[in-house]
Amino acid sequence: MESAKQLSGYANVKGVYTPQTTGAAQAAKASTIPQTSDDMPIIPIVVISIAALLGLGVTAYLKKKQN
Repeated sequence: MESAKQLSGYANVKGVYTPQTTGAAQAAKASTIPQTSDDMPIIPIVVISIAALLGLGVTAYLKKKQN
């Protein structure tokens, strides 16, 4: 990694480079994190899934009963 390496080995550079971060750069980095749906309630999704499976089961039963 170039920033952690001592740069005095180069002819035109003296010393060690230590990168500086500003508060604005850290705030910009923090604000670019995408939001996830972690706080989405799971119960409605489960209820809808069960209702869909029951609907498919009833449809398959009625089709089998007709034949």
